[in-house]
Amino acid sequence: MTYEELSKKCNALQRECDKKKDELRQQYAIEHNPVKFGDIITDHYHTIKVETMGMYGRPVPYMRFVGEELTVKGVPKKRQPILPNPVYQPDIKTINGEPYKWEEV
Repeated sequence: MTYEELSKKCNALQRECDKKKDELRQQYAIEHNPVKFGDIITDHYHTIKVETMGMYGRPVPYMRFVGEELTVKGVPKKRQPILPNPVYQPDIKTINGEPYKWEEV
């Protein structure tokens, strides 16, 4: 075995390990996600109706939510932002009107 072959095998193992770590992080974030599609969530800045969600954060993974911004009355704003402002799970204050506190590990 040459040094180049050793290096290639080590790099392949590292990529495989990183992929498995990402899968575990995603699984953790999904298992600890209290929000469902269509829920109305509020953070310190705005209220949205959840349309999409994805994993975010390291070393402790959590979810990131994007959706249509709502007014105080709960109806969609007439002028939606061009780039939607996401809501991150640690910043959530309420889910469907119920208080929520993110438990940091």
